[in-house]
Amino acid sequence: MQQDYRFDCLNNTSKEELTELAMRMLHRLVPEPVVREIFHFEEQETATEERQQEAYFDATLRLHAVALGEIPSQFAQSQNAEQNIERMCRLILWHFYAIGFQLDRVIPLMAHCQEIEQRVSTRPNDALEWSTALTQLLYRYSEMNQAQAQSR
Repeated sequence: MQQDYRFDCLNNTSKEELTELAMRMLHRLVPEPVVREIFHFEEQETATEERQQEAYFDATLRLHAVALGEIPSQFAQSQNAEQNIERMCRLILWHFYAIGFQLDRVIPLMAHCQEIEQRVSTRPNDALEWSTALTQLLYRYSEMNQAQAQSR
């Protein structure tokens, strides 16, 4: 059986293995020239450490949005296309959560998986819509983290 990248799978697979799989998928979905363009920063974007970090976070979000937007076209002709599209969305969204923004330090994996299932079931159609959805997801994680902090 193929990995489905739901909670049980993610919880029982090493971070290194998941990272390697996700990186291979990102390289397949986003061509190197696009990655270079996304991570090319203008001088004003790197003028201060804060601006540089903002530019990096924005680029990381855009990279994942582009990858997620490409998944349907890459897997549309595959056997079990819908299942494969959902699986790869979950994998890329795990990378966004654990590697891109290192949110696994503050948001439990179970909470991430619950949030992701909602987004995968009503999947955006393209990179622009994914960008909006990922931004909203980051706000949701912020709310969750604030609620956890207040309950301590």
